[in-house]
Amino acid sequence: MEEAISVAHQEDPTRWIQRIHAALECEHGSATFGKLREKTGLSPGALFLGLLLGHERWQFTQKTFYGEVLVSLTD
Repeated sequence: MEEAISVAHQEDPTRWIQRIHAALECEHGSATFGKLREKTGLSPGALFLGLLLGHERWQFTQKTFYGEVLVSLTD
């Protein structure tokens, strides 16, 4: 139990958001989820949570139901 708690305290959502923002800037303001995973080096879970927690910094678009999701910086 203590080990699980110590791992939870090592997580840093603020840093995840910063890494996502920096990756989007490197990609000229937009990227797919897969490209963000590659650029940030975050696990899928950390990337997903970072995107949700930093939602005011970007928007999500998807052209078709099964299409890729594009994440874009907001102005």
